[in-house]
Amino acid sequence: MAAVPASLAMVITALLWGSAYPVTGFLLADLPPMGAAAWRAGLAAIALAIVARRRRERLPERRSATRLAMLGVLGGALLIIALNVAVELTGASLTSFVTGTYPIWAVLLAPLVLGEAIGGQAIVA
Repeated sequence: MAAVPASLAMVITALLWGSAYPVTGFLLADLPPMGAAAWRAGLAAIALAIVARRRRERLPERRSATRLAMLGVLGGALLIIALNVAVELTGASLTSFVTGTYPIWAVLLAPLVLGEAIGGQAIVA
């Protein structure tokens, strides 16, 4: 499989990120927030398992696995639940403005979970 150029990957990510809010609004028209979160988290877990199986890398050491699990819960399931509740309560447009700061908060708070310093380039970015 050929590598995707970084600029194309960034455009695809931006499109997917921006479409998450309206899609969540449509999903919540038929499902309660926790039900929608279960479907989204379940599909994401299946996709992650497929990617992990294809890579066939060795398992991380216990300390790293704990950190990865914590990041997965905070940036995965809890984010999806919070996003669903926010869209349900305030609508897709308002939620997208507020949660658009998520990547910034993720970078700034990750050192607390990872125990690693943030580089200057990450802060500037």
